[in-house]
Amino acid sequence: MCQHIVLAIRNESSRVKDEWEAFLCSAGPQQQPTVPSGEKIVSDTYCFEMLSMMLALSGSSVGRAYLSQQSTLLKDLLSLLHTGSARVQRQVHLIQLKKKKTFVLIK
Repeated sequence: MCQHIVLAIRNESSRVKDEWEAFLCSAGPQQQPTVPSGEKIVSDTYCFEMLSMMLALSGSSVGRAYLSQQSTLLKDLLSLLHTGSARVQRQVHLIQLKKKKTFVLIK
């Protein structure tokens, strides 16, 4: 299960980055479906759910140990923080805050 979460985050990070780059290279935002605020409509539900599961996983010592061994996870989280939707960015931020609090408690 843990491996599935990490791999799904890796795949979603790559997908979101590709969509973001394609959007930047496109002729203009008029080609993309938008909401009234002008943001592009992209389904981020799966990515958000995987990040939620990762947040829950990081609540246990076994989960934290597993996540700490994933060398590309930080790169994927930073990519999502830069290219993800607003709610995905908030979820990544929550993960970072939780890690920081855990670090302070251990220290």
